[in-house]
Amino acid sequence: MTGNPLISLTAFRWPGTCRRDQAMRRSAGFTMIELMMVVAVIGILAVVAVVGYTKVIRKAHSSEIPAMFAELKAREEAYKAEKGKYLPACLAAPATPADSDCPEGGLGVYWPDPLIGGNQQMPVGIMPPRFQSLHVNVGRGGLYCQYEVVAGVANDLGSMGATGHVLFDPTFGGAAPIRNWYYLLAQCDWDGNPAVNATWWQRDDLTELGRDNELQ
Repeated sequence: MTGNPLISLTAFRWPGTCRRDQAMRRSAGFTMIELMMVVAVIGILAVVAVVGYTKVIRKAHSSEIPAMFAELKAREEAYKAEKGKYLPACLAAPATPADSDCPEGGLGVYWPDPLIGGNQQMPVGIMPPRFQSLHVNVGRGGLYCQYEVVAGVANDLGSMGATGHVLFDPTFGGAAPIRNWYYLLAQCDWDGNPAVNATWWQRDDLTELGRDNELQ
């Protein structure tokens, strides 16, 4: 017999050994494509998490609106019981009340002002005269949204704007309400873009909340 039998046995490989070695080398680490897929999945999950978190935060902050509307409605009813009519309440209105001096929307009507936006809380500071007359209790250090009360007397459309007409027209057929009336408005800026803001509204005798652009 020629050659060293130990060397021959050591050099011999059983069938399939090479294939196993190659598979082990391939499975020893991630390929570039696999790494890119992992990064893409992590990115998608991160975006979903951020969007979900943002929605939760906005929903929590917007819970302020029905609470403030309930406060304003209680104060308006108390004022009417004493004075016989509702009080328009906005930023620019003077202390001396008038029947229709808080027009719907526009500049200088919403309070607090300015609207900071981006889910930031605005300090209340000193309340405007009309909100003081209503004895509004904010119950917190600041507000995330701005508010206004548009009010008028019976048979007078006064400062009623487009939202008011939508709210009252189904009941009064496009004519002025035959009773003293008011409705509440709120404006919020959740995304920090003042071009389009979230808006909320409610009629004095109804509990339904109207809303538009809720996440903006």
